[in-house]
Amino acid sequence: MAVHVTALVILTLFRVLLWASVRPQLPDNIRDDFGLQLTAFIRGIWFDNVIACYVLILPLTVLCISALFRYYGKPLFRFIIYYLGVLYGIVFLAAAANIPYFLYFTKLLNSSIFNWFEYGTTTASMVTGESSYYIYIGCFLIAVVLFGYLIHLYHHRLQRALESDRTPEGWKERSIQLVISACLIGLCLFGIRGRMGYNPIKVSAAYYCLNPILNQMGVNPAFNLMASVVDDMRKENRTLHLMDEDKALANARRYLGREGIRGISPIAREVKADTVPAGKNVVLILMESMSASLMKQFGQDVELTPYLDSLYHQSMSFRNFMESARKEPWFDNTIFVLLADHGKMVGKADCELPQSYNHIPFIIHGKDIAPQERTDFAGQVDVAPTLLGMLGISYTQNNFGINLMKERRPAMFYTADNTVAARDSLHLYVYDPVVQKEFCYDTSSGQPVPTAMNDTFRELKNYCFSMLQTTECMVLHNQTTDKPKK
Repeated sequence: MAVHVTALVILTLFRVLLWASVRPQLPDNIRDDFGLQLTAFIRGIWFDNVIACYVLILPLTVLCISALFRYYGKPLFRFIIYYLGVLYGIVFLAAAANIPYFLYFTKLLNSSIFNWFEYGTTTASMVTGESSYYIYIGCFLIAVVLFGYLIHLYHHRLQRALESDRTPEGWKERSIQLVISACLIGLCLFGIRGRMGYNPIKVSAAYYCLNPILNQMGVNPAFNLMASVVDDMRKENRTLHLMDEDKALANARRYLGREGIRGISPIAREVKADTVPAGKNVVLILMESMSASLMKQFGQDVELTPYLDSLYHQSMSFRNFMESARKEPWFDNTIFVLLADHGKMVGKADCELPQSYNHIPFIIHGKDIAPQERTDFAGQVDVAPTLLGMLGISYTQNNFGINLMKERRPAMFYTADNTVAARDSLHLYVYDPVVQKEFCYDTSSGQPVPTAMNDTFRELKNYCFSMLQTTECMVLHNQTTDKPKK
C-alpha cells in the first residue's frame, strides 16, 4: 500500500508540473476557475490509480501466494524491488516526457512517438540539445531516485515486521490470510478496470468540459500511450472506417469536380497547361515549425520575423540568401517558394487542434509575379499543382490538390495523429476517434468559440470524411500513382 500511495503522490506532482507549464495557455476565464481545474486533478488520480494497479497486480499476487507458504526469501523481494523500479521508472518517464510533448503538440504522449525511433540519433540530439527539457529530465531522475530509496526503505521495514511476527500458522489464520489476499487482488483488478459496468475505463472518461487542455490533463500519459498502442494493434483500426467507401468516392469527385481516369484512380485527371513551359527553376525553402501566428501579418505583437514580415506582400526573403541569390545569373529565371512543414503552439490552446499549429505561411516570389495576398483556404497538397501550373507543365494529377491560381476550395481538411478536422472561413469541425467525440467551433470572431452541431458543420464533416476515406480507398487499391496499374 505504501508503494502504491507513493507512486500516486509522485504522479500527482508530475501533473502539478504539467498544470504549471500549460496554465498560460488556458483562457482567462478558465485560468482563474480553480474548481474546474481541480476536477482534472481528481480524474488524474483516478487514471493514475488504474496504471498503478496494472503495475501492482503481479507483485501483489506473488506476495499473497508466497505469504500463504510463509516464504519471504531475499530472491522474492529482490525481484519485486527490481520489478517495481523498472515499471514505475517507465511510468515516471512517460509522465515527464509528456510535459514538453504536450506543450508542443497540445496532445498526450501516444504511439506516434515510436515513429521517431527510426531516427534515433536525430531524436536524441533534439531532446538533449533543447535546454528547456532539462527541468523535465531532472524531475524524472529525482522521481526515480526518490522512489528507489523509498521502496528500499519500505522493504527493510517489512523485513523487520516479518522477522518479529510470531503469529501461529493454523488453518484459521491461513483462511483469513487467503480471504484478505483474495480481497486485495480483487480490488487491484477492479482498479485496473477503473469503473463499474461492462467496459473498462477509456480515455474519454477524462473529458468533462469544453477545454482541450483540462480534458487531457486528467489522463495518465502511460495509460494513454498503452491505450494508443493497443488500439493501433487492433485489426479493425488498421484501416479507416469514417464512412461508406462508395459514398466517399462520389463526394470526393463532386467536391473536386473530377470524373477520374479508369485504370488510375477515381479522382485522377489530365491537366493541360494553357501556356508554354516556362523552363524556370524552383527553390523550395521548407521551414521547421514556422507558424503563421509568429508573423505580425497574422496578429503577432512582437516582431519575431522582421524579414518575412517586411516582404510578405511582395516576396519571400532571408536576407543573406536572397542578397547572394540576386547576384546569380539564374535568379531572374527562378521561382522561390517559402513553406513550413507545420506550425507550433503559439499563445493559448484554442481547440483540440490549435490554429497556430496548423496555420502556416505559403509565399511565392519570382520575377514578373505580381504581389498579392490570398486569404482563401489551401493545404500543402496544393503546392505542387500550383507550381506546375505556374511552370506551364502538363501532367496527370492523382492527388487532392488544386491549382490555387485558378481554383478555390470550399474548406480545408487536415489531421494530427488520429484527430481530423475541416475548416472554412467561419467554422471549424474537429473529430477525435480515440474518445469518439465531435467538437464544433464558430471562428467568425477570429478565435474558435464552442458551438452546437448544425448543417454547416455536418457538411464540413462530410467534406473531411469523404476526402480521408477516399485516400484510404486509393491506398488499399494501389491507386496512388499517375500511371495505370499493370
